[in-house]
Amino acid sequence: MVWSDVLENLSWSVGNGHNVDFWHDNWIPNVGPLSAQVVTTFNIALPRVFVDSMLDANGLWSWAAFQHLLPVLLRIVATKELNSMFPTDAVGWGSCADQRFSVKSAYDFRLVL
Repeated sequence: MVWSDVLENLSWSVGNGHNVDFWHDNWIPNVGPLSAQVVTTFNIALPRVFVDSMLDANGLWSWAAFQHLLPVLLRIVATKELNSMFPTDAVGWGSCADQRFSVKSAYDFRLVL
């Protein structure tokens, strides 16, 4: 039970996008995994693709690859550019402002449930 809480509260700070799954990881603040936001009339299996593979040669989003699956407002949120200040992606704990995980923070999180 605790481990599922930890997994649900992990979030990614995207640097180069090589390690963050575009559809299944939590990388857009306050949105959660994009797979949960997909709008379609049929059931589709979303492949594991990394954030950096959804960019074109100029580093801009390849909208044609995914815009038909996401709601309009979410497309606006997804205009977030990759953070070139960070050379790599980093995982953080979404239940703390500083994104740092500790056993105490997990315990405190469980107390409020």
